[in-house]
This record gives sequence, structure tokens and C-alpha cells, in this order.
Amino acid sequence: MSDHLHHAESCIMLSTAVLNHMQEMTAAALRIYIYLSSRNLGQPVPVAVANIAVDNGLGKRSVISALKLLRDHSLIIRNQGKGAHCNSYCIPDVPLGPESALTISEPVSPTAEKQYTVQELVKFVYRPVTDQEFAELKRMEPDQTVLRKKLECLHRTGSVPRSFTFAHFVEVIKNVLY
Repeated sequence: MSDHLHHAESCIMLSTAVLNHMQEMTAAALRIYIYLSSRNLGQPVPVAVANIAVDNGLGKRSVISALKLLRDHSLIIRNQGKGAHCNSYCIPDVPLGPESALTISEPVSPTAEKQYTVQELVKFVYRPVTDQEFAELKRMEPDQTVLRKKLECLHRTGSVPRSFTFAHFVEVIKNVLY
């Protein structure tokens, strides 16, 4: 695997949408889902099939089949690249029904980097929080730079299930080493 990927040392969390399709999923599809998830920060991930193949030690045909399987189960959304732009893929926040064959119509520039707010990062790694919960989170960690680094680290290594209580989420954040 390439050195630009970030993975947890001892664990990874998968959404229930992925777990519901585990029996039909190939090892290549699971590997690619994890690969795309590790690079996804709420924006589509622009990446060529050839790069996915090299980064995951897979053949190009295996990657194409795995991406199709993930799209068929609505676990990823593909934005078809135009011209010299490669396809980009994103992980939907809410699992889509099999009847939803969604694609994103506007092209995404691979160089466009967005600076996310701390609240957006919380949403990516856990769930949207209320203003009161966000205030409590800021009281727990008043240094917004430290909180941002902890959330970014948590996003790279795995998210907190939405089913966890907010108090448990706060405990997870307290224990994140960045």
C-alpha cells in the first residue's frame, strides 16, 4: 500500500450498510471500500482505477468489478470524470436504496482542498451535533487547533458509530492521540 494512506493500527469501523452486504462482497470490494473511506473527507475522492489497483495490490479488472459491486449496492457514488479528469468516488452519509443509481454531475478538481470547520469534522466522524453538544465539546477541549487535529486523526483511523452516546463520543475524543 502507498504511504499516503492512513489506517488504524488495530481496528477499523465499518458502517452497517457495508456489514449488511458482507456476504455478497468480495475481498477486493471490501479493500477498495476501506481505501476510499480512508481518503474520503466528505468530498468525492478523485482517483484513477490504475492508482486504486497499484495502491491495493490488485489487478485493474478486479478493481473495476469491485467498484461496480460497490456501486450496485449503493455503498459508493461515482462521478464520471471528463476529458483528462479521472472518476471520483464518495461514500454516501446515508445508505442509498438499490434503486438509486446516483452520480454526481459536476466535476471535482483534485487540487481543490477545502478547510472543514470543526463542526463539519464532528459530523464526518460521528454525527451532526446540537449547539449545546458542540459547546460541551468546546468546553472539554477549548483549544480548537487541538480539537481539529484530534478529529482529523479520528477521521483517518475510523469513525465513531452514530449509535454511541454523546458522552462516549467525548470520551473517545479525550483519548485520541494525534
